[in-house]
Amino acid sequence: MNRDEMLQQIQERFELHLQITPFSVKLLPAEPEPETKPRNKESSQLDQASAQDLADIENALEAKG
Repeated sequence: MNRDEMLQQIQERFELHLQITPFSVKLLPAEPEPETKPRNKESSQLDQASAQDLADIENALEAKG
C-alpha cells in the first residue's frame, strides 16, 4: 500500500465516520500565522569597532581626495 492509497483509505474512513456520527468530530479553521517582527539586535563591541574603523578609513580617504 503506497502513500496515496493510504491517504485515500483514511479519507474514506473519516467520511464514513462523519456519516455515522456527524457531531463526534469538530472541524476547526487553521490558526493564522503570527506576524513576525524584525528583531532589534544590539550592536556588539566588534560591530562598534568595525563601524569606527570604517568611519576612520572613510575620513582618511576624504582627506586625501
